Amino acid sequence: ETLQELRDGKGIPRNHTRRNAWLDIVQAEAYMGLKQYDTVAYHAKNALTACKDIKSEGNIVIIMDIYNRLRNSPNKNDPEVVALGTELRTWYVS
Repeated sequence: ETLQELRDGKGIPRNHTRRNAWLDIVQAEAYMGLKQYDTVAYHAKNALTACKDIKSEGNIVIIMDIYNRLRNSPNKNDPEVVALGTELRTWYVS
């Protein structure tokens, strides 16, 4: 039920980038616990895009932790996980 409420984004307008980024991070963490790694990567990548836009370095550190856990998962070679890693490295270098 809680995941459904997160998916629905109840009460969070689309133009609230910071809140939506945090929502994606929370969803990524929840799906990590459920071992739904493809969904974790999807939400982490969405959060990273938003966090880069708003320059939220603290949240990017959390996303890096999520990515490192994905690298140790059975889905480590999944294209979404690889793309997340590439995007994180691009951010880190810039």
